[in-house]
Order: sequence, then C-alpha cells, then structure tokens
Amino acid sequence: MESVGFYKKVSPTGIAAVQINDKTVHSFFKLKKNGSRGCSITEQDRENFLKVRMILWDEISMTEKRKFSRALRNLRDNVTQLRELNVR
Repeated sequence: MESVGFYKKVSPTGIAAVQINDKTVHSFFKLKKNGSRGCSITEQDRENFLKVRMILWDEISMTEKRKFSRALRNLRDNVTQLRELNVR
C-alpha cells in the first residue's frame, strides 16, 4: 500500500486519483463498481487498513452518500478492530 506517513489519500474518480498520486475510493475500500454488496478484502488488506490513522478523501462533496456509507461499512465489516470507527 502506498501511503505517506499514517494517512491515505483517496478520490472518487480515476483522474482525481492520478492528480493526488494515490487510489480511487473503489480501489482502496475494495468496493464493487456495480454497487452490489460484498468485497474481496484479504488479510493483507486488513493489516494495511489498521496502519492508516487518517483517510484524506479528496472531492468528498462529489461523492454519493451511498458510496461513502459502503466504504465505511466495508471497513467495519471486515476489520474487527475498526468496529468502533469514528467519523469526523
């Protein structure tokens, strides 16, 4: 996982992700593009999620509420230690 320090940058579109030199929301949170439930999070992904202390979500105002909710649900459902995740 390419990360600077303990934060991760994500963006809702591929073009914006290239501009911030990091990943799309779909790629980082392992979201399926068609909106269906489920994901393919590996043990390595879980370990990587635990290393991140802050997620910088570029262009968050352009992100659908549903996509934001799915991303948080994937984290909570797949990383036991994040069940108490706070969003500010």
